[in-house]
Amino acid sequence: MELRKFDESSKWDYCFSYDTNPLIRVSKTTGTEFFNTRNSKLNALKERKKSDKFLIAWGGQWRTDVFELSVLDINNILEKYDVKK
Repeated sequence: MELRKFDESSKWDYCFSYDTNPLIRVSKTTGTEFFNTRNSKLNALKERKKSDKFLIAWGGQWRTDVFELSVLDINNILEKYDVKK
């Protein structure tokens, strides 16, 4: 499996917005959690801890792409949706 960078996707906004594309948080304290709605995704990003890793899965016709979100990606998403940290 190849882990892609989130900013490689030209349609990252669609990828983030749809409930069918889960946001996955991997945390040392809470384990692995999945978020499907846009609001739950935004809340998870807003409440992130420094050690959390975020991935988002985008299902295609032939395969599912998995993207890793960087701190810059997360900040851009929160800014786009006007979420205060």
